[in-house]
Amino acid sequence: PFYFVGANLNVMHGPRARALADATIAAAAKDGLKVGRVWALGEGRADASAWQRAHTLFRAGPTGWQEAAFAQLDRVLVSARRHGVRLIITLSNRWGDYGGVPMYLRWAGQRDRQAYGFADRFYSLPGPRKRFLAHLRRVVSRVNRLTGVAYRDDPTIFAWELQNELHGTPEAGAARRAWVVAMARELRRLDANHLIVPGTLGYFLRHQRRPWLRMCQLPEVAYCDQHIYPEEHAQARSPAALRRFVDDRVQLAHYVAKKPIVFGEFGFADGRGAFRANRRAHRHGALLRRLFADGGNGALVWIYQPTLHWRRRYGVLVDRRRYAGLRRVLARAARRVARTTPRLQNRRLGPDKGDRLLAPTHVLERGWRGVHRRWGEARRRASGAPPRHLVPRPAPAPRPSLAGCQRLEVPVDRYARSH
Repeated sequence: PFYFVGANLNVMHGPRARALADATIAAAAKDGLKVGRVWALGEGRADASAWQRAHTLFRAGPTGWQEAAFAQLDRVLVSARRHGVRLIITLSNRWGDYGGVPMYLRWAGQRDRQAYGFADRFYSLPGPRKRFLAHLRRVVSRVNRLTGVAYRDDPTIFAWELQNELHGTPEAGAARRAWVVAMARELRRLDANHLIVPGTLGYFLRHQRRPWLRMCQLPEVAYCDQHIYPEEHAQARSPAALRRFVDDRVQLAHYVAKKPIVFGEFGFADGRGAFRANRRAHRHGALLRRLFADGGNGALVWIYQPTLHWRRRYGVLVDRRRYAGLRRVLARAARRVARTTPRLQNRRLGPDKGDRLLAPTHVLERGWRGVHRRWGEARRRASGAPPRHLVPRPAPAPRPSLAGCQRLEVPVDRYARSH
């Protein structure tokens, strides 16, 4: 088995990120990171600007292929090979960043983005499927213009990922699995050498757990995938909850699906000041220690990149000293994995545990009155009731008379000390 610590790499979109791609990859290699993940995607309108065509898009409109993006991917593969980094190449995006599924559906005339299950149409409508297949074939069948090596024969490529954070409504689970099977089989016809994964978001709620497992169990899927940003999910916010979160995913992958597991994205939010930087580095290390103590196979931090004109919440800026502590933590974890094969050290896991739930999928939040108030208003709207501020309030009840009540005196200093 192959175990690794890796990084997502911001090397494909934007003029500065593209220009400094080699430095970004070199920084990951210097830290001992063996695998990188890059996005070979970018869909735009047929009338996209010249700047978008030059710096972000792989296609402007369904047939407006942009050679600049493919040439950048050629350069990234050459750089990665020179620095000893293998790449996971992602072919589409479930979200709207750089076009993604919403743009595929826009090309198909689907514009009611607020409809329930809108994005799930991507997996069943013939138009989006045909256009994604065109992109898949164009990328996988490409021959690198710099080296003359066909992508399908390039050992620099670790895996093809069909989509970034593939997920959707429960009702469309079968359609998503059928789409993954069809796309993976076509990709395998073109490339017999590399791993293929769907690129799932993972699961966070109980009803998502079984569909994730069924996706992992598909014969076409090489390994299970999970993304996690613990501060965004109450189920994994505390250290103990995060350990249980990791345990449950590794148990299902290794002992039920019988597949490796890779955390394709993970990260903790950046913050100002030395204390927050140190705490952030410690949290990254804690997640990696738990993953490899469970026998997990790999994890890719989000995201190595140069300093850009905008600030990213989860960035690891390779040209800033303040990220040196975090990079040292990642480098130590990478060296440890390279030196010693991770072995299961967690007694909570094992073949005899089956698919029993090891981590809670729901939590009880206390004191979030704003959330509860908004939820109550949403329920009122769904029921047809008028908003609360339009409902006449009843007249206040008269206050009871205090006549005849004994006066109560509380010493202020004692009250303050006791509370």
